[in-house]
Amino acid sequence: MAAAGPKSMALHYCREWIAESSWFQTWVGAGDLAEARAQIVRGGRDDEELPDRPWVMLRSAPEQGLLAESVGVGTHVMGGVIELIVEADIDGGSQNDSDAAQEQAENEWGEFLQDMSNRIGQAVTDGVRPDFRRPQETQGPEFPDKDAREDHTKRYEYWMGKAEISWGAATA
Repeated sequence: MAAAGPKSMALHYCREWIAESSWFQTWVGAGDLAEARAQIVRGGRDDEELPDRPWVMLRSAPEQGLLAESVGVGTHVMGGVIELIVEADIDGGSQNDSDAAQEQAENEWGEFLQDMSNRIGQAVTDGVRPDFRRPQETQGPEFPDKDAREDHTKRYEYWMGKAEISWGAATA
């Protein structure tokens, strides 16, 4: 089913916008746009497994997913906030080295957010120019608790971060 409503269109275009980034394609090791798209999933869907890290999950931000702003009598402009959750592995040699793991996580997370900020206003392949605002970090990068790690012997197995990006009439 194709995206049709304002919220699903915003999530669709956010996925396309991220996947089309040459920085993102290099980071996730994608050979083409389809492989890059496969590293971006929609949150809240039980039928979709997470790909190998690094990956990005997109979902509507709680209580801000769809907002309407009045721009005149009987006229509203839609907008909202998309939450981005990112996870990426730490290189094998750094998984028990706190300084090296922290540096890698901060570098990758910062480069991801910088790439998104630099691409504000760029159209996606089909010519649509999504009305996204600069991403706002809400968490990260952080390392998971021992119980959440796949390999309990690797203290810094992977990192995760969260950010929000507003679209349309939302002013977050």
